[in-house]
Amino acid sequence: MVHDYVKDTVDDKKAVLPDVIRILDATLTEGEQTPGVVFSSDEKLEIAKRLAEAGVDAAYVGFPAVSREEKRTTKKIIEEGLGFESWGLCRVLKEDIDELIDVDCDVASFIAPASRLHYEKRLRTNLDDYLVRLEELATYTLEHGIGVSLGLEDASRAEMDDVKKISKIAEDKEKCNLLITDTVGTFTPTSARYFIDEVRKFWRKPIALHFHDDFGMATANTLAAAEAGGGEYYFYVTINGIGERCGAASLEETCTALKVLYAYDIKFDLTKLIDLSKLVEKYSSVPVIPTKAIVGLNAFTHETGPHVHGILIDPLTYERIPIDKLGRKRRFVFGKHTGASLIKKVLEDRGIRADKESLETILHQVKERHEKKDAEWKIENNKIIEAYHKSVEKRFTLEDDVIKIAKRVLKL
Repeated sequence: MVHDYVKDTVDDKKAVLPDVIRILDATLTEGEQTPGVVFSSDEKLEIAKRLAEAGVDAAYVGFPAVSREEKRTTKKIIEEGLGFESWGLCRVLKEDIDELIDVDCDVASFIAPASRLHYEKRLRTNLDDYLVRLEELATYTLEHGIGVSLGLEDASRAEMDDVKKISKIAEDKEKCNLLITDTVGTFTPTSARYFIDEVRKFWRKPIALHFHDDFGMATANTLAAAEAGGGEYYFYVTINGIGERCGAASLEETCTALKVLYAYDIKFDLTKLIDLSKLVEKYSSVPVIPTKAIVGLNAFTHETGPHVHGILIDPLTYERIPIDKLGRKRRFVFGKHTGASLIKKVLEDRGIRADKESLETILHQVKERHEKKDAEWKIENNKIIEAYHKSVEKRFTLEDDVIKIAKRVLKL
């Protein structure tokens, strides 16, 4: 009774899905790059365990060069033997790689600038010297039994010829993948797919897709890029989509889209999503907005009359995601747009009968009550919102704080 155009694109080979998709969660690293967010060692371990239970294929477990505590936590998570590939972050520095070797990480994910803006201006090097450096570090890492993910930072603004030259250093090496990073979220779905099409002309090994959400398209870009098809892919995601600036592709959206829209078989358990979301909301203290897809409060909440009427007849009318797949509950609320059909159902469920005239009177009074209630609620809630924004500012360590610390250290 409903047509499935996503299925059409797959059946007609307009979208060719990958041979293998692995879910690569980066909540413990990318998530902690959310301004102000710090996870404790125990919090990181619990998140890692929950991810393992849910069935992620791989996860970033830390950036051990950051601090001694970060290194201890990274090692602790790896020693738990949680069953997923452990990835660790490193800059293109031997000392960073040594830290990953020391904690026995499975994969060293190089933060390797790919655009000329980055490697010429930020690293102050030329491509030839840069390639020699990357080659030496990749070889060194592999010699120590650790895989290499060439994380091409700002790849979405790099020259394709540079991407090709950088990738060439790993094309004949085992245990290597290419991580394509859209650092500032500048891809669109079409350009993301085009980029991967071009990369696939010279790179046949696994590709990891690490896309940011600055324009609100990280999840869409990830899915579109993978439609280039063929080979193996890692989907870089975070719980609730948290991360630096506007975040990254979200775990919940990506996994649900793969299973529901594409009917792609991944081992991830969607019923774990809501608990993971709440856990990370608590530990990051970054609220999940009510309208957030999949895990938001409103995702399966209905008020509008025609929508509720349709849901009561067949949930598919206004819910594309089968609610049982997510382990969530549907909820009806009453307000300005409520219809008589919901009032009638609620009354009948409680054994109350009402004629048509009485039903209209009840409906009218429900709407009046809600309009008054909502006006009062907004006044109070806006105070909470204002207080929240002020509170968030207190979370950050700002320039004045740094100056105070410096003066104290320098005894000025």
